[in-house]
Amino acid sequence: MAISDIFPGESSTHKGVNDIPAPRSDASVNAPPPEQHRRVADFVNEAPNARYTFDSRRNADAADAELCRITPQGGKSCIKASLTSYG
Repeated sequence: MAISDIFPGESSTHKGVNDIPAPRSDASVNAPPPEQHRRVADFVNEAPNARYTFDSRRNADAADAELCRITPQGGKSCIKASLTSYG
């Protein structure tokens, strides 16, 4: 049974009905600039098993974020990066 049997006059060949573009991948939408990516990657590679926090604030002028990790002594080690989180 085809859809046209249920809905006469309807056809799956209508132009424009389902012309929804394919979704963009997170990588293409949310990828940080290469220098920021390297800085964050280097920071995380120093202690990959640490617990990290990411704090970004909405700022119309600039994307500011702070990435911190808890040190073995209970302190914090942080970097600032020009990144934002959405959500």
